[in-house]
Amino acid sequence: MGRPIVHFEIFGADAEALRVFYRDTFGWKLFTPPDGSYTMVDTESGDGHLHGGIGSEPETEQRVLLYIQVPDIEAHLAQIKAAGGEVIRERSDYGVVITALARDPAGNVFGLTEEPAPPQPH
Repeated sequence: MGRPIVHFEIFGADAEALRVFYRDTFGWKLFTPPDGSYTMVDTESGDGHLHGGIGSEPETEQRVLLYIQVPDIEAHLAQIKAAGGEVIRERSDYGVVITALARDPAGNVFGLTEEPAPPQPH
């Protein structure tokens, strides 16, 4: 079974300009917290629509990241290395999401996000 792309991120030096551009050009709904650090995006593209984020990072001038959902990030990082890819950021648990970053053999950066664990019976 293939693994779906479930999230995207768009980064640039001027996050506000990016927010205005994508909101006005594509009608995306945006939610920016008071600190303005990272904007959540709802593309409202129907069933199964893709959510994303817009922000800026000091170490990255611009990039678009796609996140692929997998059941076990550690296992997939091992597969990425074995296939000639590179791990950029190991598995990181942010509480609401678990992610990692990798690079394919051509140098393209992509993200992994771990499927949520099934609820445990009480």
